[in-house]
Amino acid sequence: MNELNATPSHQPSKSMNQTNTNRPLTPPAGPPTKPATPTPSQFSTSPPKAGLQTQSPEPKPAPKPEPKPAAKPEPKAEPKAQVQSKPALATVRFEIEAPRATSVSVAGTFNDWKPGATPLTGVGGGKWAKEISLAPGRYEYRFVVDGQWTDDAKAKAYAPNPHGGRNAVIEVQPRN
Repeated sequence: MNELNATPSHQPSKSMNQTNTNRPLTPPAGPPTKPATPTPSQFSTSPPKAGLQTQSPEPKPAPKPEPKPAAKPEPKAEPKAQVQSKPALATVRFEIEAPRATSVSVAGTFNDWKPGATPLTGVGGGKWAKEISLAPGRYEYRFVVDGQWTDDAKAKAYAPNPHGGRNAVIEVQPRN
């Protein structure tokens, strides 16, 4: 090693980046000044320490309640003093004379033309009858005697049907 380039170990070496300033090492007297705007060093990602006041974050909106499954609405009981929503029913008597019949029924617009839905009862002397309650309106019907569609010979009115025959017509009037 060349002795001219060697630095004695008992002397500190100076580097080119070291500067000799005449600033005191203690802070100046007086109150410390606060920066006008926050600097990144003032914020921390760690949680605040106990006893220190911090700005609270903006409040979160309350969670929305989950929708409840749809419940069946309960029927509302209406006071009896209110106007009735359904028209008064009228009793209508269907009657046919069929002395040799073993079964008789009536089918029409009031029972969706179902032949066995409204059976008549034998009342004696070959007569069959049935009383049913109907709302006011116009109805078409036919009797079914032992499986055969039959006209009502005593009907006051008739309407043609799509099968080439005719249906009896009855007008039920509202009750007073």
